[in-house]
Amino acid sequence: MAARVAALLAAGGSSTRMGQKASPYQSKLFVPLAGISVIERTINILASCKQIDSIVIVAKKELIPVISEKISCYKQEIKVVEGGQTRQASVLKGLESLLVDPPQYVLVHDAARCLVSAELISKSIEACVEKRAVTAAVKVNDTLKRVSDGVVQESLDREYIWAVQTPQVFEFELLIEGHRRAKNKGVRDATDDTTLVSEIFPVSVVQGEKSNIKITIPADLELAEAFLKSFENACPMDR
Repeated sequence: MAARVAALLAAGGSSTRMGQKASPYQSKLFVPLAGISVIERTINILASCKQIDSIVIVAKKELIPVISEKISCYKQEIKVVEGGQTRQASVLKGLESLLVDPPQYVLVHDAARCLVSAELISKSIEACVEKRAVTAAVKVNDTLKRVSDGVVQESLDREYIWAVQTPQVFEFELLIEGHRRAKNKGVRDATDDTTLVSEIFPVSVVQGEKSNIKITIPADLELAEAFLKSFENACPMDR
């Protein structure tokens, strides 16, 4: 029997940097992108992946009715769980909702990364089966500096610097152990799951995608639309 994979969609961001463009629900996830909302694009790509057996969406309490309505048309098992005060707390709540019948692997993805490709999702899952803990990431091309009080303190060797993305895929037991340990140690504001898992197990890197951007500010919508047009020019079907 094939190992079961659950996808956990982190959809609890504040959207404060999106400003007036944050949609009637005060969330960037419902902003239309070429006619389809950000969150629907993300759900569509996860639901199309045959390796994913179920999806858990972790969201703010006030958004649960709206999201529940939007997922009613999917055949795949999708449920919505109320999140916590931080991303870390929200992911842990999502993991705990899976404890009744835990999967072997869990894929964590930012709902605001709606241009992720099916190929990246698939190869991340495949890599996790071998490595136990993986994250998508891209090498940084810019020259990087450590700055304090507006003054350059040191140069960083970009040869070893990667920008971490999602999806991040882990053995379920490994990820929930990482979260529980962090919580017990008083860690409350980790911005991604590799930070927690790296404390107990090495996390490997899967080559990410430049187009796998996180929608955060209005300019990101323009960039995302440009990427969508480039996808259409490269292939008749929108990925």
